[in-house]
Amino acid sequence: MQKMQLALMVLSCACIAAANELIITSSNVDEVIGGDKHIFVKYHAPNCETCIQFEPVWNKLSQQYASDPTLAFGTIDCSVEVDLCKVQGYRLLPALTYFSIESTVAENYIGKMEEEMVTQFVVNSTAPQCTFARLDVCNEKQREWMDNNTNIELHEINKMVEDRESDMEKVDEAFDKYKEDLQKQLKTAAEKYVKWVDEKNLQLKWFRAIRRELNATIAEHVKVEL
Repeated sequence: MQKMQLALMVLSCACIAAANELIITSSNVDEVIGGDKHIFVKYHAPNCETCIQFEPVWNKLSQQYASDPTLAFGTIDCSVEVDLCKVQGYRLLPALTYFSIESTVAENYIGKMEEEMVTQFVVNSTAPQCTFARLDVCNEKQREWMDNNTNIELHEINKMVEDRESDMEKVDEAFDKYKEDLQKQLKTAAEKYVKWVDEKNLQLKWFRAIRRELNATIAEHVKVEL
């Protein structure tokens, strides 16, 4: 019954999907990500209950930003685009990432898939950025940097962007390695636990059998004495 209600909820939300929501596939991913729009990407699967529960939040946000010509919302169906999801490294669904214009480096959302937290992620990601034309949104540290670099040239800022993107990629690779190591440790721990439980269950069955035998022997002796 619960699954049916969730499915109906998704169908009701699907009919009002925003015009700026894209279906991302292996054939268009290179055009969509790193293109001329900022984009939030949702990784999901239709048989994932958590994904179904998240759908109303996603549709609400995509509707809210539908009038923004610089922003898009894209969905990758990991039940279809299996290889694409593997390349991106997403195993736990749903997952959410943000790519800024002309960038292929993901800003991963980390947290519960709840409306308040996800909305804050979207707001923070789309907030005006400190530039020479928008000094009003610069914090103190950024303003000091801007004042000291008024004559910065394009090739210099290009180098800074490339260095930061490289750093982010290294961090993501290190985190993926860390997750793999944790999964291996968990698998080893689970195997040890199963082995331990099996041994204890055998011992328990053995001791219970002995107890039944002793109880039966005692009961027989009592019957004889009576």
